[in-house]
Amino acid sequence: MDGKTLRTQLAFLLRESTSSAFLDEKTSYDFLYEAACAFSLLTQSINGTQSITSVASTSSYTLNADFLCLRVQTTERNQWTIKLNDGTSDYWISHRDYEPQYYANNTDETAIPDSFAITDVETAPVNLTGAASATASLRTT
Repeated sequence: MDGKTLRTQLAFLLRESTSSAFLDEKTSYDFLYEAACAFSLLTQSINGTQSITSVASTSSYTLNADFLCLRVQTTERNQWTIKLNDGTSDYWISHRDYEPQYYANNTDETAIPDSFAITDVETAPVNLTGAASATASLRTT
């Protein structure tokens, strides 16, 4: 279903005309987006897992490109967690913001870390070299 149809149905449910200014288009789409996210979270319709093989000398790992968010929280403190299995036991590791994790400057290796952080990976810009092809065109006015 497309956004325009959803917006029309939203106006109908609110007993507003489709030309009503009560809810502008952006606000309508924002509420519909939030509703879709809540529905997805409750039904777990968009859900996945990723296994990472850890290496003793590596402290960062690349997540899949379709990573959206963490899904598991502890019940006692509502902290986001991930599961680590060392081959025999499961350990639940708590999320920590990246800045405190970075500034702690932990350099000691540990078999079971006490926390983790998630950051975006910034890639360096690529320099393009070579000559332009004959099919390229430049138009000036």
